[in-house]
Amino acid sequence: ADSNRNLAIQALDLTAAIIVAMNAANSEKMVRIFLSQAIACLGDNKPQVRAAVIKLLSAVLPACTLSSMSGAMATALAGDSPNLRKDLLSWLAADGNCATLSRCVDEDR
Repeated sequence: ADSNRNLAIQALDLTAAIIVAMNAANSEKMVRIFLSQAIACLGDNKPQVRAAVIKLLSAVLPACTLSSMSGAMATALAGDSPNLRKDLLSWLAADGNCATLSRCVDEDR
């Protein structure tokens, strides 16, 4: 079971690296494709998996706009997982993320 968790962590790290390495236009598309599945991993019971999702979110935020992330976040927050809600909202409220999200909102206008 732990080997599956380790594989999930490696997949999340690889996904973040791929999205960051792409140019902005392509990274927007990839965020829409992969982000909802990555955010769903915040519902995992293992803190290492949830930490890998937070690392992915922090890595891809500068490479995309808030609008490309908002749909996946809204869908995830509608679910029943308290771990997911706690970790996602904590990440959104973090100081550095607030500044980056504000910049993204201004760019979306």
